[in-house]
Amino acid sequence: MLGVELAGQLGSHGSLSLVASLDWRTPTGRTMDNIPPRPDPSPLDYQSPQGVAGSGSRRLFKMGAAAGVCVSAVAYLGFWNATFKTGTVLPFVIVVSLKILAFVVLQFVKRWRSFGVGVLVSMPLVALIFFGICTIMLVVR
Repeated sequence: MLGVELAGQLGSHGSLSLVASLDWRTPTGRTMDNIPPRPDPSPLDYQSPQGVAGSGSRRLFKMGAAAGVCVSAVAYLGFWNATFKTGTVLPFVIVVSLKILAFVVLQFVKRWRSFGVGVLVSMPLVALIFFGICTIMLVVR
């Protein structure tokens, strides 16, 4: 509760001076002067709880990246001749679309999020491998 008292008096020069007095009270009626000081807060522990970002997440991430590379390798090597003889890019479009779809779906399953991120990360890795193989094929011919 806040109580305010204003007292005014006319000074010798004809000016009005106001004196304000504040009375701060807590809802229980205690004044602010007799409230005990709060203890110092304990230091914050910034470590994550066990199991949130542990070795399981790293393992799933690595498995997702490896699975993405393997799926791409099977698709690209299996359709390598057909792709370059006919000039179609359909196998590449299908693999990339499936990887993006797998990533989006796995983001909604908390336990498998790391696996989905690994699948997504495998896309640029496979692109580097693919362009490296293309370069080797051009140099060899």
